[in-house]
Amino acid sequence: MTAVVLRRARILHSILQPTLPSTDFSRNPTP
Repeated sequence: MTAVVLRRARILHSILQPTLPSTDFSRNPTP
């Protein structure tokens, strides 16, 4: 995974966090 993908993942996670109970991004610690 590239830094861009990680950044997008963090952004999407922050947006989808209140919607989805838990995602793979929340399980894995972000750098």
